Amino acid sequence: MEPKPKRWLHENIVSPSDVWILEFLVLKVLKDFIKDRGLHGGQRCSLWTEVFVVDGGLHQGQREEKVASESQHVFVVMPLAADHEWRSSEPIRSLLEDYLRGSAGASLSFSASPVPPSERLLLSMHSKEQISHDDYQKTAEWLMSRTKHRPQVSIICGSGLGRLADSLSCRDQFSYSEIPGFPQSTVQGHAGCLVFGELKGRSCVCMQGRFHMYEGHSLLKTTFPIRVFKLMGVQTLVVTNAAGSLADHLHPGDIMIIKDHINIPGLAGLNPLHGPNDDKFGPRFPAMSSCYDRGLRSLALEVTKQLDIAGLVQEGVYAMVGGPNFETIAEARMLHRLGVDAVGMSTVPEVVVATHCGMQVFGLSLITNKVVKSYEDSDCVNHDGVLEVGRLRSETVQQLVTEVISRMEINNNIDRTSSAV
Repeated sequence: MEPKPKRWLHENIVSPSDVWILEFLVLKVLKDFIKDRGLHGGQRCSLWTEVFVVDGGLHQGQREEKVASESQHVFVVMPLAADHEWRSSEPIRSLLEDYLRGSAGASLSFSASPVPPSERLLLSMHSKEQISHDDYQKTAEWLMSRTKHRPQVSIICGSGLGRLADSLSCRDQFSYSEIPGFPQSTVQGHAGCLVFGELKGRSCVCMQGRFHMYEGHSLLKTTFPIRVFKLMGVQTLVVTNAAGSLADHLHPGDIMIIKDHINIPGLAGLNPLHGPNDDKFGPRFPAMSSCYDRGLRSLALEVTKQLDIAGLVQEGVYAMVGGPNFETIAEARMLHRLGVDAVGMSTVPEVVVATHCGMQVFGLSLITNKVVKSYEDSDCVNHDGVLEVGRLRSETVQQLVTEVISRMEINNNIDRTSSAV
């Protein structure tokens, strides 16, 4: 017996300023509808679509009702995510209006019902959500109009590591909720603030908290800040995270310099570079074989000796899983056999986009727990324990990152007056 499909009734109206359009549904439904039924002037048509989930796959259904009328109007009612911004859908709306005017002599209106939050991730994975170059540029311009800082380095703070931003001087701070285009960070240990300031003479921007796929954000939204930083003139991305150790030689409290990664969601087809390529940021097929800068890794190893923390620091391979659950024993064993030293639920999407943009990347994982690889092991990881290790080692991580940033070479000849153009 087939499972009963889950449906959303489209009765409530959502303000256009609070919604975005699922492009793949709109184009297909309207094109088929106009082609099959021959819409023309003198007809009024109400059309609504629905999305439902069967066995984890997206399907669509539609119902329509033709009513003779002197008006020439098509109403489209679609499932939309109410926490996205309308401006990103303006090109779609314009395209549809032009299509309808040319094919059916009709104007276009939109109404919508919200998608339940629990289903937004599924929809975003299968939709063709697009963020235009203008969207990134508008956010960059908004930030540059409100801070005098022109950052050269961006730092993303992982769980429990937000104190890195406290070391910045002459700070300008913005909540993610007030920045155009930024999603919200909902995870404990992520403050949700963007902080600009100086770090030993370097102009930096620090994210106190990142965005995760498991929160329901699309990978485009998860990596949205990276391209904004690129337009602001950032040349180097520093990423930190909390990770579980799969390697026998890495223990809670140790620090792993990331030399490479395995992108588990990416191997399964979830990549922030999916969709049309923006040549203004980078090439269609960027290489990832050297995304963690070798020079910065060598510099960091030298710094650890001078800070007398070399015994805590090693290089290793990081793997990203989707989360939010921690790994099963079978999954942990598989990752270990693949050569993974530490595993987490973040970082890789930002690194992929930064590499695509031509940034150099330096990454650190703070080892917060040992991943359980034995059925006889009674240990069980929890997020509170992750945050506690982060608090205990935050000062050490802060010292290491500060020294690396202060000693890295920066191209000061970049033209920052046109960075957000």
